[in-house]
Amino acid sequence: MAAKRLLVLLAVYGMLLANLGGGVAQSSTEWWLDDEGLSATGGASVVLRQATATWCDVCKVSDPIIIDFAEAKRTNIVRIAIHPQDGIDPLGTSMSTRQAWLLADRAPSELEYPTSWFDDTDGLTGQLSSEQLQREMLRAQGARQTESLSMSIARISEPGALDSHYLDFEVSGFSSEGTLSLFITEDSVDIGDLANNMNGIRIHQDVLRAGFIVNATAEEIDWEDRLIFQEPNVGVGQRSWGFDFETEVSHLGLELWLNPEWNVENLNFIIIHEADGGNVLSAMALPGERSTATGVIGTTTLVIGVLVLGGLLLAVPATFWAKVAETRSADADAYQKNAESEE
Repeated sequence: MAAKRLLVLLAVYGMLLANLGGGVAQSSTEWWLDDEGLSATGGASVVLRQATATWCDVCKVSDPIIIDFAEAKRTNIVRIAIHPQDGIDPLGTSMSTRQAWLLADRAPSELEYPTSWFDDTDGLTGQLSSEQLQREMLRAQGARQTESLSMSIARISEPGALDSHYLDFEVSGFSSEGTLSLFITEDSVDIGDLANNMNGIRIHQDVLRAGFIVNATAEEIDWEDRLIFQEPNVGVGQRSWGFDFETEVSHLGLELWLNPEWNVENLNFIIIHEADGGNVLSAMALPGERSTATGVIGTTTLVIGVLVLGGLLLAVPATFWAKVAETRSADADAYQKNAESEE
């Protein structure tokens, strides 16, 4: 039995050593500095747009539940926090105002906070439980006819400008209908002492910072006609637009200028393709995770696991052979006694 346990431990030890060489996952800082940037395919993410506010007392309780839910679902959910541009909430933007108008069909000042929209469903007001969030996510997934999107982002290096805030952005795979939106959200936004006069929450996640909306038609039109709306906080310059008539998918390439006040390590880039009627056809996000702490901890845990298991492997053979020696000694004594009794 001890020998079998030793073989099992050796096998596990070998597998852990084989997987140890993978290293730490690339962090958001690394992709920003890497010339190749970051790219992925997707499109099946459910969009959770939530009207929230720094002064909303109910949001103080409801937001953490929604944030934890979105983090647990990873790429299944893309959350966008829409703050009102009301002169009170410091996180409001004109893009937030436009989104609230489109989703609720009324002024943001008339909204009940919080209100949550899953894809293009009617808004749900008030605090939501994890069970309600799960049900709405599954409902949105069931109604979706998903496209396969490809998305990439990379920093544009400028000679003599190490802190360049220009991005090369590309997306392809969407059909020639409706609108295509790029939203830029920021995590871990600290409003500082302003929180004391609000609901007390200093750090806010998934804050909608900026973005733009374009017409996704395959028709050859000028960029001025294609661009439907642009947040003043982000500069947009067209690089390329194309439509493949064989595959019936489009491609969009842009140059983006980011506000240097944003923490690029905490930025998320969200693509949403919507039909003319407002139905969400596809959505995805990059980088896709709030932080890289999980990846680092995972690798560290693996190292610790190998070290601990290695210690067991060093200890087990010693105890195993000690036990064998003890057993052999006992057997030898018993044999000797039997031999003496027979005589």
